[in-house]
Amino acid sequence: MGHKIHLAALFSFAAVTLTAPCMYGADTGTVNFPYKAGIEGKTTKNKLYRAAIGAEVLEKCGGGCSSARIFDSAGREIPFVILEERTTQGPPENHTLEVLSLDEKNGQSIITLRRNSEKTGNVNRMDVTTTDHDFHKHVAIDGSNDRIKWQQLGQGSIYDFSSQVGLRHTTIALKENGYRFLRFVMKDAMKQPTGQKLRLRYEGLDFSTARPADRKIGISGFAVSLQKETGETTAYDEAAISPVITHDKRRKTTEVLIDTILPVETVIFEIDNPYYLRNVAIYGSKTNAKDGMVKLGGTTIHNLSIAEKKEVKNHVDIPRRSDLRYYMVVIEDQANPPLQLVKTTLRWVRKQLFFIALDDGRHYWLYAGDPSAPPAAYDIAAVVRADNRESHDAQMLTIGPVISNSDYKPSTDSVKKERTERFVLMSVVMLLVLVAACFLYRLWKKAADRGGQDDASRGN
Repeated sequence: MGHKIHLAALFSFAAVTLTAPCMYGADTGTVNFPYKAGIEGKTTKNKLYRAAIGAEVLEKCGGGCSSARIFDSAGREIPFVILEERTTQGPPENHTLEVLSLDEKNGQSIITLRRNSEKTGNVNRMDVTTTDHDFHKHVAIDGSNDRIKWQQLGQGSIYDFSSQVGLRHTTIALKENGYRFLRFVMKDAMKQPTGQKLRLRYEGLDFSTARPADRKIGISGFAVSLQKETGETTAYDEAAISPVITHDKRRKTTEVLIDTILPVETVIFEIDNPYYLRNVAIYGSKTNAKDGMVKLGGTTIHNLSIAEKKEVKNHVDIPRRSDLRYYMVVIEDQANPPLQLVKTTLRWVRKQLFFIALDDGRHYWLYAGDPSAPPAAYDIAAVVRADNRESHDAQMLTIGPVISNSDYKPSTDSVKKERTERFVLMSVVMLLVLVAACFLYRLWKKAADRGGQDDASRGN
């Protein structure tokens, strides 16, 4: 019976220990956030509103503002959802073409193509499918309905220099048309003797890369499609930063360290060099320690003229990782002097918050800066979504400057932490005392039973 009592006491104590911290929890309120920003504009009850979240607010929020809250002037919490202003248009429908004939004349390849009779409608671009690399061809495309009278639809270049530069282009823009037959004429863009190098020029300066001799390329398919102009484009926000830039002479690299909590997707460099072609590696980490950096990807940056037009790529795309704060962009200089990085800019897809006003004439505030607040998850997220946000008649408001929250209680979090730590310590001490008491009780009971047996044997 005594053992059952002690076990019941232990279970009761464990239950109290596990549930007691919940008694110290508190609902998230205005006092939990050190910063706030007014949502400016007139509101009407039961109307949907939207407001763009700028860099200043995002820097105070962290995590894309998922833990922020909105309260009205009466202190009532307002449900909201944050969506990216990203175009959700799907890819165009491709119509494959049938090859009717192939002729070789005067150094040109002339291919006659036919659209499927079941695939009607206008098209304005052609995609050429090839697995070949290192080529540069000039292309002209005509259209006809009877294969007798032909109308010019477009011309341009298809090329691939991927062995030297990350450049590949196999799409030709067309005049919008509905022709059933298309004629594809291809020839070499540059006549060069075998083994001559490909020249990359920029404002009088040039350098050469190895180029294979002129050769034919294998084309496995053609397709046409209609690229629609919807009027909707992905909107971006930017912020200029001052990263830590170092040069490693031993490794011959330039390292750009970026510390940001912004939801960065692209790093843009303003580079004061007439031409360049550099390999780049991207790393990320939760801490500032170099040994904690994880490679996220690789790419190139370049500034040169190629395929009869100028090609500039001065940006690096960052794989999306909301758990990272530090990024390292490593530029491989090799034997070249380091690039002159004049300016560094972060870019990300603009974020907008949507909410429904719950009363007339109320003023609304966006509160931020409490990392312990759980991510907001309201029912409105099931109604206003990324795929239908533009179909809602949401009126635009603006978010004002970020200011300090005078109601914020800096000690709130520390008091909760101290209270929890004190409770845990007391619980551990009490548990140890209880275990020790049980142990001593059992020793005492054994001693008492043995003493009783000894007395009984002496009495006999």
